[in-house]
Order: sequence, then structure tokens, then C-alpha cells
Amino acid sequence: MGTLITDGFDPGDDERAVSILKKWKGGVLSDQLFTTISKMGPQVGVITILFRKNDKILEVLLLPRPKDDPLWPGMLNLPGKMLRSADFKREDGNPVNGPFERIETNEVKAKFASEPVFAGLAFQSTDRGPILALVYIAELAGNQDSQKDYVWADANKLEDIKNLIKTEIIAVNVALKSYLASLHSQHILDKP
Repeated sequence: MGTLITDGFDPGDDERAVSILKKWKGGVLSDQLFTTISKMGPQVGVITILFRKNDKILEVLLLPRPKDDPLWPGMLNLPGKMLRSADFKREDGNPVNGPFERIETNEVKAKFASEPVFAGLAFQSTDRGPILALVYIAELAGNQDSQKDYVWADANKLEDIKNLIKTEIIAVNVALKSYLASLHSQHILDKP
């Protein structure tokens, strides 16, 4: 038999909670509701890692969270968005394109040079709850790497950044491994 009463709930609480949640029409959740629900089970996110070389130093793009963010106000994180139910109803049939478009429009405020390349999975245990992140490596089109809120940081010294959400380092390490492997493969292919 299944669970009849949610842990910590009183009789009747489940029915009230379910009744309220059934009103949802499929759109965006409020920050407060999303933060509460995301602690209940793993969420799936899409993170784009943007690297650049600066005097032989490999840098990664970090962006500040909004000042009114309920958990990490003003802290630095990677460009990323959660998958939404609406992303699975896209005409192009690719749910990942929803987060990519939101990242381009709302976060990096620039277009990607080409389709981001899948680098791997990052398992993050955050203050907002567990996240399974699909990590992609992307490049910005043209010379768009200097927006006013961009923070370019040494990819190998992220631990030193005090206002960085530390779980983001997991995703950067996934991307670094993929990035370095592709450079190594390219170097082997370039040999005569």
C-alpha cells in the first residue's frame, strides 16, 4: 500500500496541498514555491560553461544571481536554467533548447556561436535541493564576451572566489574534463 500521509503532515494536509497544486496551469512557478518544491526531489537543470583563453589562463564565465534571489542573493553562478514542463512541448522536439534560449536571452544576453556541446552530467547537492545538471560547453557569437555583469574567473582557482556558489565547481570540472579531452584528441589528430 502507498503512503497515505506525507511525512510531517496532519490528516487532511495532503488533500489541501494536492487541491492547490492542481490549480497550476503549466507556467512558471514563483521563486518561493519552486524553492520549496525543489527540495522534495532532484531537479534537472541545463548549465552552459563558457570558456575563454586570456594570456594562457583558461577562464570561465560567472554571472551574479539576482539581488532578490531567495537563497543566493548576488552570488556568482554559471549560466543555467532548469528544465520546465513546457520545454517538453516544444515544436522542435528538443526540450534542452528551452533552457538554451532562456540562458541566451535572460542570462548571457548574447547568442551562442553554435549549438552547445554536451560535456557530461554534474550531480549537485545544493541549498535549493538536489540537481542533476546537463553540462554543455558553449561559445558566444562574435566578440560578445564583455557584458557589464560578466565575471571571467580562472577555471583552476574557483575555490578562491568567496561569493561563488561552490557546487558550481562540480559542473566546471565536468566541462574541464571534456574540454581537455577534446583538446588532447585534436592534438593527436593534428599530428602527421
